[in-house]
Amino acid sequence: MASENVLAKYDREFNSAGNSVSEGVKGTVTSAWKRVTGGAGSEDLNPPTDAELQNHLLLDAVHQIAAQVVNTRETVEVYLARQKGALDEGDKLATAGLWERALETFETATPSPKPSEDAYRLYDTGVAYEALAYQAEDPVSAMKYLDQAAINYGKAIDSRPEEKYFLEPQKRIEDAIAHYRQIEDRNRHQAAASPSVIPVLGANQGSGSTTSHALTNDQVIAMVKSGMDDDSVSQVIQSARLVHFDLTAAGQQALTTGGVGAPVLAAMKARAARTHAAPAPAAHK
Repeated sequence: MASENVLAKYDREFNSAGNSVSEGVKGTVTSAWKRVTGGAGSEDLNPPTDAELQNHLLLDAVHQIAAQVVNTRETVEVYLARQKGALDEGDKLATAGLWERALETFETATPSPKPSEDAYRLYDTGVAYEALAYQAEDPVSAMKYLDQAAINYGKAIDSRPEEKYFLEPQKRIEDAIAHYRQIEDRNRHQAAASPSVIPVLGANQGSGSTTSHALTNDQVIAMVKSGMDDDSVSQVIQSARLVHFDLTAAGQQALTTGGVGAPVLAAMKARAARTHAAPAPAAHK
């Protein structure tokens, strides 16, 4: 699936309160970094033991491998720079999940006259863009947000290259952009291939029956056997204008025998339910 080695790293510093510590902006920032954990328990805010650290690294490696094989959902833990004024206000909005408002706060804040100090505002802006990318509903929008995140992370690094906490997000963004590009390439490939793998049922051709253009069990089996993954087949099912599925016990047995898995079968049932739930057209006299 991928030719590169898997590398898992852990690099954090903690003070006695369990918060990350960093060089920060001397004279203007106290406890320069605030950790956004998304509801992590207190045990996640303390330095790990040797066993916990080993487990953390192994899980990180496993997630990296899994992301190359299947769709995954993971929590990305980030740090936000703390500074009295706009940054702290934006941090509060970000912690509450109001990333659009947080982004507006960071971007409209008055830049510090010293580039090395303004680097933290640029970094927080990059975090907000990255969060919006992961919330985006389509890869195109996600890529636009990720590009903006990469720009702001890059500016932060240029302004303060000695700040080590700026480096990990930049690498994370590069990996995310590569992942979304793979999704776009796969979607384009499947869109181009879909007409050839969805045959039209020929039994009723020319009869004027609406089932001649409906998606059937046989067509679903054909898509599965052609190598399309479950997510892509399910998308075709959900977007089909008409369906004519046999979901009796015998029909489901035939689907299972044909290689149709539970996710696709669930999509078929959901799409059939939508058809049955549609209101009947009013009769005209």
